[in-house]
Amino acid sequence: METDKKQKKSAELKNQIISGPQVEALKIAAVYGFFGMLWILLSDRLLLFFTDDLVLYSQFQTYKGIIYVVLTVFLIYVLVYKRTRVISRYFNRLQDTAFIDRLTRLPNRAKLSEKLDVMIADKQSFYLVYLNLDDFRIINDTLGHLAGDRFLQLIADELGESLRKEEFLARIGGDDFGIIIPGTDSEGIDQRIEEIKSGVKKYWSSDNHRFYVSFSVGVIHYPTHTYDASELLKRANIAMYQGKKTGKRQTLYFEDEYMRNVTEHINMTNKLQDAIDREELTVHYQAVCELRTGTIRGMEALVRWQSEEDGFISPDYFIPLAEETGQIFEIDNFVFKDVVARKKELEKNGLLNISIGLNLSSTILMSDIAFPKFLNNSKNMDCDYTKLVIEITETAIINDLDVAIERIGQLKSLGFKIALDDFGTGYSSLTHLKRIPIDMLKLDQSFIEQIIDNEKDAVIIDSVISMAQNLDVLVIVEGVENAEQLEYLKKYDKIRAQGYLMHRPEEFGKLFQKIERAHT
Repeated sequence: METDKKQKKSAELKNQIISGPQVEALKIAAVYGFFGMLWILLSDRLLLFFTDDLVLYSQFQTYKGIIYVVLTVFLIYVLVYKRTRVISRYFNRLQDTAFIDRLTRLPNRAKLSEKLDVMIADKQSFYLVYLNLDDFRIINDTLGHLAGDRFLQLIADELGESLRKEEFLARIGGDDFGIIIPGTDSEGIDQRIEEIKSGVKKYWSSDNHRFYVSFSVGVIHYPTHTYDASELLKRANIAMYQGKKTGKRQTLYFEDEYMRNVTEHINMTNKLQDAIDREELTVHYQAVCELRTGTIRGMEALVRWQSEEDGFISPDYFIPLAEETGQIFEIDNFVFKDVVARKKELEKNGLLNISIGLNLSSTILMSDIAFPKFLNNSKNMDCDYTKLVIEITETAIINDLDVAIERIGQLKSLGFKIALDDFGTGYSSLTHLKRIPIDMLKLDQSFIEQIIDNEKDAVIIDSVISMAQNLDVLVIVEGVENAEQLEYLKKYDKIRAQGYLMHRPEEFGKLFQKIERAHT
């Protein structure tokens, strides 16, 4: 339907362009005809009024014809000039619409592509620089889109002021800009890009908010990469995106490997969606044991993907992919439903005190759309959540701690227990233990890998466990894989552990039988 509308609009515009000159020509012809007939009738009557001499009348007819030609030439000139100015303005407006970005008044993507086509046809050497503003979304989310538009206008002006005469700047769309830098100087291009970036102020302030301004940049050179304009733009964008993935504020030059990564990314995204649709994903459960006695006190839900085509695919690979593509919403919803069903099965068999933990993606926790949906789904399920544990990583809360704390409070109001997962993986802050209303702290496997041989690791674990217990937070140690680690940890009171040494992740049925036997 949308395509039909666009085609209809395009056809109407084409008809206007074609019919416009025809209409103007008819108007000019009509005016000329009207005044021509009027001149003939009036001039003949006027001559007869002044003389009846045929010779003199004939001479006056000649002069009248000359006067008529002069007057009509002048009249046609005026009419044509006036009409062509109107048509010229009309076509200029069309060209502005087609090639000028309305917000910034810069050339747009179409004009940039046209410029690239011309330079490619002329076999000119150039660098295409693709710039993307880092964290522009924060400005829109914080101050609104009008403020975001003002910011983009400012950026466009400052980039334009940094340009040399031979360089070409365009707004590609959104917060993306493209610059063509002619030449082959591979040594000087880095310096030139830094000069352009330095021409933009490092900070932008609005309504008592201050934002740091930085760019992620992708660069591709022609004719080193002999692609057409569209493909050059796409690959420069890919290089920019690769830089953004490695930490933003990066300038990366396109390499063929990036394209292979993108192709693999697309293929795996499609395979993951097929796996979701075909229900290839399964939920396994790993036991959480009381460390000293080995008694199973709970379990953690772990999603697994056994692909028909590629075999086992690690969650360390497909979970980040799903978070990036948005498929994590379907996956987390699938896991949540399975956990609720397993919890009800445990309750049905009298096992009321076995807790089940499940991971809630940072993408969902911090989303203004997905998180309310998760809350509503939870409210609509007939389940006692006091034995369900929502596991949240510190990376999920580090960017906006206040919002995260508020949403954790909403989860706790439904009865969920909260566990801070992967504690010790690089973002850890002991102050989080005080500020975030958590019930459990899960120490990452990296904490205990060298605990036997590394005294510093032992001191750190002593401190963390002591502080957590003083705050009435249950400690769970992850990744216990050998007897030496287990024996060392047994000196601590009231902590739990999970790992391959005790139980590997299993299907619920097998683990349920172990739990049932242990509690009978």
